[in-house]
Amino acid sequence: MKINNKLFHQVDTEYERFLESFRSVSSDYGDNKAHEYLVRYKKRISTQITCQLAIIKKENFENQRMLSLGGWPGIAPIILNRLTGVQSTLVDHPALLTGNMAGFYEKQGLKTAAFDFAKAAEMPLPVSGPFEMIECCQCIEHWNFSPIPVFRQLFSHLLSDTGRLLVTAPNAASLYRRLAALSGRNPYPSMQSFIDVDTEKPGAEVSPHWREYTLDDLKMLVAHCGGTCVDTRTASYPPASYNSPAQRLYSLFNNLHPGLKENVEAICSKA
Repeated sequence: MKINNKLFHQVDTEYERFLESFRSVSSDYGDNKAHEYLVRYKKRISTQITCQLAIIKKENFENQRMLSLGGWPGIAPIILNRLTGVQSTLVDHPALLTGNMAGFYEKQGLKTAAFDFAKAAEMPLPVSGPFEMIECCQCIEHWNFSPIPVFRQLFSHLLSDTGRLLVTAPNAASLYRRLAALSGRNPYPSMQSFIDVDTEKPGAEVSPHWREYTLDDLKMLVAHCGGTCVDTRTASYPPASYNSPAQRLYSLFNNLHPGLKENVEAICSKA
C-alpha cells in the first residue's frame, strides 16, 4: 500500500479546491466542525483518498461505480469523481445528511442515501450493487454495534467479484491509547459523549469512538464476512505542527513498532 507521490499531488490539488467550495456548508456533528475537521486531518484523509485513486487506476475502475460507506462529508467520492469519473453513492447516518449538505451534494453530482447502520441486521442497505470500489474509512469505530451485518452485505452482493474495499480505522493498540490508559484516562468514549446525546447535541449519537480495531481484528472481520485482505498496513499521520520535544519523543517511540501506529488499513476483495 505504498503511496504514489504523483497521485498524492493530484489529490492534494483537488483537496484544496474542495475546501474552498466547502467553506459555506453547514454539516457539523458533535464536536466536529466540517471545514475544521477536513483541515485538521488533511494528511490522513488525502492519503487515504490517494490510496483509493491508486486502486482505481490499477484495477481500471475509471467511470465505474463507487460506494462511500460512512464517508461524511463526502470529500473522497467527490474528488475521485473529478479525477477518474467514478459514479459514487454516499450512504451515511441521517444525522450527517442535514443542513445544506443535500444541496451541496446534488451540485457536486453525488448521490446520497440516509441509513442507520445499526439496522443492517434487519434490512438491506439502501443501494443496489455491484460496486467496483467501496470505501469505509474512519467509520466503524463510531458504531456501538457489530459491524458484521454491514460487512456481510458488502461481500455478499454489494462488492463486485473483481472489486476492492478499502477499510480503515483507529488502532486500538496504538501507543496513544496505551499512554492514555497508563495515565489513568479512559481512552474512549468519555462520559461527555453520553451527556451530549442526553442533551440532544446535533449528531452526538455518531460522534464518539465506541470500539477501535487492530489489524488482526480487521482481518477476522473481513474473513468472517466473505472477504480477504489483499494488503494491510498501520499508519501514522502527524500534523505539520508536531514539533515540540514531547511530540518528537512520542513520534520516536511510535515508530519503533508498526503495531503502535494510530491507524490500521486494509485493501480487501471477495474471498
